[in-house]
Amino acid sequence: MPLKPWQNRPIGLYGDALRKQFARSGTMPGLWSVLCGVALALAATAGAQASGGLDHHRLTNLRLIDVRLGENRIPHFAIDGRPARIVVAWRGNGNAHSFNIFLIVMPGGEVEGDWNVVGVDRGPPKYNFDDVESDAPHTGEDYVRSVHFAHALLDGKPQTLLMTATRNWTKSIPEPAITTFEVYELIRPEDGVETPDRFTLIEKVASRGRFCNSEVAFSHQFGTPLPKDFPVNRKDGCT
Repeated sequence: MPLKPWQNRPIGLYGDALRKQFARSGTMPGLWSVLCGVALALAATAGAQASGGLDHHRLTNLRLIDVRLGENRIPHFAIDGRPARIVVAWRGNGNAHSFNIFLIVMPGGEVEGDWNVVGVDRGPPKYNFDDVESDAPHTGEDYVRSVHFAHALLDGKPQTLLMTATRNWTKSIPEPAITTFEVYELIRPEDGVETPDRFTLIEKVASRGRFCNSEVAFSHQFGTPLPKDFPVNRKDGCT
């Protein structure tokens, strides 16, 4: 059976998580037919901030990179022109807490002619370093953590970015919650520590309002569009 349009979305835009959830029934969630006409206006309002959603850096010309389950080959991923492969794999957990894992590899490193892992430097206060990134779709309608890759102008200079949005819920996952946005830039330092290419945290900022869906929060913060058939309230993601 061919997939319906709403069953074939990029990762992070109600793609494979919701497709898995609803493909069995072959029916579209009721909320998907409601409130579909206001996305562009909301996105334009969110994108009007002079800082582009950040407090300490100026973010402009943001263009999200489409990645889906499987191997994604992205030419000119890095600003120096090198390509990347982003492998997205579903980590099943037998319940609503399954998630996507993102493995990023690029040529050029300790093994110059081969593909090398691009790690993620979380920065202070814990200074964790991860070899992979992951999201947290939960049921899909109450996305907890979103992951996006993008090209943009950062303080007027071209840059490749990793961007996340994480809802900080306290009592229950669907509740409205402040969302933390993290922006990482792709760098190639010569410190000989960790992976040669890495995403390093440059800014962390909290949302002004509370959201029930991290994709909605991300759209509001950075002015990125949502799918036309987005399944939840576009104001805050709450039903």
